[in-house]
Amino acid sequence: MTIATMMTACLLAWGYYYLQYDLNRLPGGELISSSTSPDENYTVKAYKSSGGATTNWTIKGVVQDNEDSKKRVIYWDEAKSAHIVWKDKNIVSINK
Repeated sequence: MTIATMMTACLLAWGYYYLQYDLNRLPGGELISSSTSPDENYTVKAYKSSGGATTNWTIKGVVQDNEDSKKRVIYWDEAKSAHIVWKDKNIVSINK
């Protein structure tokens, strides 16, 4: 295989991953609840989103590091509400 072929294959694989599996590309929505960890290092925010008349409501959970403001999606499911419970300073439960 040539280097150009390998680079093309890698680019296609990355593109497929980005389009199919990257949770950060999920739609935003309306903030419906948030909860801060017991040690106040993290905040989880829950957003409700509708894809239109033919899809159910979805909830997206985003955790934010309060020190450096980095965010990542940790939850995505069909629901209309979000019940956020911190089990300890590093473990959070959303809708059980």
